[in-house]
Amino acid sequence: MPVIPAERLAEVAAPLRGVPKDSLFGDHLAKHTRAMRTAWTAIAFLLALTVSLAAVAVVAVHTRQQAISQRNIAVSRQLISQSEALGNANPALSRLLSVAAWRIDPSSAARYAMLTAAALQSTAVIPGQRNNSVTAVAFNPGGTMLADITQSGVVRLWDVATHRQLRKPFPRNG
Repeated sequence: MPVIPAERLAEVAAPLRGVPKDSLFGDHLAKHTRAMRTAWTAIAFLLALTVSLAAVAVVAVHTRQQAISQRNIAVSRQLISQSEALGNANPALSRLLSVAAWRIDPSSAARYAMLTAAALQSTAVIPGQRNNSVTAVAFNPGGTMLADITQSGVVRLWDVATHRQLRKPFPRNG
């Protein structure tokens, strides 16, 4: 379909509308200019809105990251405090709490808590059986093995470092 120039279109439309050709052609340009101005204003508004929303999103993400960091520091400090409070009463749990504190926030305070908990004397629970409790224990001279004797006379050997039984239990002779 051929493109009709605006001036030729105005020659045909002016008699149909009953207005002079010059006023119809000038009115067309004014409407076009107004429409273009409205379109550019809308584009500028949408662009400004997009930039504003992006800035708000960046601030929100940054604020969230700060809140998470502050929460982690607070939880780590609480775990360090609990680890120190348990100390010699429950060294195994004290160690676990200090490691958890360091994993949440690897700060120098958490590192110090881990080192302090690691230096605590170790304790272990010797598993027994119902109605057959341990009656005596003894260490080897190097302190690396432990022997226990149950009420029924069964002797068990334990590795002190791993807290694992070295052999199957055997009955005591004599």
